[in-house]
Amino acid sequence: MKTYARIENGIVVETLTTEQGIVGWFHPALFWVDATGIEGLAEGWRYDGTHFVASTDPAS
Repeated sequence: MKTYARIENGIVVETLTTEQGIVGWFHPALFWVDATGIEGLAEGWRYDGTHFVASTDPAS
């Protein structure tokens, strides 16, 4: 299974897990990143273009 994160303004706003690739599934303006293997990945995490960092805000 692959996990993908949709990023907006450096924040994970959505995650998707699928056995298939997602090329062509979404409008090109949506920015998806392969996040396979990132433990605990969730909405609100930060993405700096290379690394994911867990949110420190419990309300996120």
